[in-house]
Amino acid sequence: MNKELLFNTLSKYKIVKYDNILFREVDYSNISFYRLREAFYYLGVVLEEDEDKSICVAKIKSGFLNQNETVIATQTHKSSISFALYSEEGIIKQKSSEKTLNLILERLKNPKAPKKNGKKIFGSIFIVILLGLGIFIAPKLFSLNTATELTKAYNTSIREYNNSIDDYNALAKQADLSNVDNFIVEAKKIPTVEEDKLSVFYSLLKGNKVSSIEADTKTLKQMKSTLENNSTIINSIINPSEDWVISKIKDCNFIDSVKAVTQDNDPNNLLGKDGGYTGAVYFTINKLTEDKNADPVKLGTNGGGCIEIYKNTNDAKQRCEYLKQFDNSFLQTGSYTTIGTLVVRTSYQLEAESQYFVTNEIFKALTSI
Repeated sequence: MNKELLFNTLSKYKIVKYDNILFREVDYSNISFYRLREAFYYLGVVLEEDEDKSICVAKIKSGFLNQNETVIATQTHKSSISFALYSEEGIIKQKSSEKTLNLILERLKNPKAPKKNGKKIFGSIFIVILLGLGIFIAPKLFSLNTATELTKAYNTSIREYNNSIDDYNALAKQADLSNVDNFIVEAKKIPTVEEDKLSVFYSLLKGNKVSSIEADTKTLKQMKSTLENNSTIINSIINPSEDWVISKIKDCNFIDSVKAVTQDNDPNNLLGKDGGYTGAVYFTINKLTEDKNADPVKLGTNGGGCIEIYKNTNDAKQRCEYLKQFDNSFLQTGSYTTIGTLVVRTSYQLEAESQYFVTNEIFKALTSI
């Protein structure tokens, strides 16, 4: 079971808490993607279906008076189905996720069984009766106006966050983020919630609180701030200037000296060429150079390493493919990896652990604000 995939899929439709997700792997050798989707259509609302990835997302109402909503993400396999279910529990624990899973499994076993419809008239009358019981309902009514206004503010924060996603994703497409921790390749938008008073009231009955809405809104604002900071960082590592690169790495305590190449001293003869780099900064590492005044460019990557700057990720990746052919040969190149549109290289004279350390510290420097 790919829990991370299912978690990320659920997160597209609801702010979920990982620890509250019910994960289950159920053996079913004769259940197809289409039959599972049919069950979801019968029991609730299908939110997403991806036949290629065998992923289906739905929401099904269950629990007391059928008012508690469970969001389900599934992935079908040859002999099993992976489930991830999330329900917000109120004061009274209804175990909605477990009940919803049992409802789905029962439907899969008996696809022709009639659906058990609740008596809507009885439910409406019962809700009216509950409204008259002030012990439980009154506090919800007193906080309804505040909760409604906060829910509207929450939706505003969602829309602002989603607007930031468009800018982030546009930049992310221009940069290679596969080697950068905590940077997602593509951010997903979050749907807004119902903000009319009846919907807000139902959410309060299910256990939602004014403090929870405020906390979720604060979290969204933090997410938006993080996304905007990451956008700034990504933009800075897309074909930056040599001066910017030098300013970011010069304070790494293991680096002795740095120097940018020119047309006259470029050892690779790639500066400004079609598919070549727009700039390159060589650096020396104190443990590899006894002469502190040595020219980093003349020493090449042997003296420490180099950061090559490219116009786009395709040129950077092509450079790595070129360097790859010298792996395990007498023309050793040391380590090389991409970040943004840059290729960070380290000396082959460094041990593997040191190569990783140097690359990681340079990554930190390049992605700092």
